[in-house]
Amino acid sequence: MSIARTGLILLILILSSFSQADDSVCPQIKNQPWDKMEESSFSKAAALKQIDALKKYFNGEIKVADEFLYQSLVILEGSYLRNEMENWKEDPKNYEYYKKKFCEFFAEAYLVH
Repeated sequence: MSIARTGLILLILILSSFSQADDSVCPQIKNQPWDKMEESSFSKAAALKQIDALKKYFNGEIKVADEFLYQSLVILEGSYLRNEMENWKEDPKNYEYYKKKFCEFFAEAYLVH
């Protein structure tokens, strides 16, 4: 591999790590287990996707395993906490309160299996 190509790959890796760090609000741990959820799993889009799937389940359109229902609850709760944190960005006291709650929740957020 050429030096220029190696340099380009390193630059891409460095820049991608900065963009990921910008999106994170909680401390990140290296070498996390494979089933540790990503912070990006808790967003408005993720919550809406789960709500849509739950509607299909309750309307009888799909069948799901029990794990799906538990995982949906984890995603909805985490998304709620992150949304509350974002809603309070202009109020440092409440922002820090919800950031703490979200990060405590996130620290224990694993895929259900």
